[in-house]
Amino acid sequence: MEEAVLLCNADGRLTMHNPATVNLLGGRAPAPGTNLAESFPVELQADLQEVLSRLEREKLRHITREFTLGGRALLGSFTVIRNAADERLGLVLLWKDITDIKSLETSLLQSSKMSAVGQLASGVAHELGTPLNVVSARAKMIAANEGATEPVAQHARI
Repeated sequence: MEEAVLLCNADGRLTMHNPATVNLLGGRAPAPGTNLAESFPVELQADLQEVLSRLEREKLRHITREFTLGGRALLGSFTVIRNAADERLGLVLLWKDITDIKSLETSLLQSSKMSAVGQLASGVAHELGTPLNVVSARAKMIAANEGATEPVAQHARI
């Protein structure tokens, strides 16, 4: 999916968006002039309002954050446009669906864990196998020794 791009004025009202925004919002085109947070589905509005408030309250220039919408993982990037007097002129938002990336990340992590377990099992098997091979070889030597008494040879064969 391509990136959705939204532009807002200094009041947080939507001025422009690209076609990918409509796809992101499930086929619903936001109307120019609407409040940015209200342009998004209800389940995102509180989180969006919190990000927008934080940008203003802390005088930040940029915030990037992950959101979840309808089982999809979305990455939202919020950049404030300011003039030389540090007054807010507008806001640029970039949104990208990162669901596939997150899925690959999870698979890679699982694969890495399985690899580590395999290496651990291999190391344990090696550490146990070496002494057992020595004991087995010595037992065979004792059992094959004609000078060994019968109880000793019998125990060596077990």
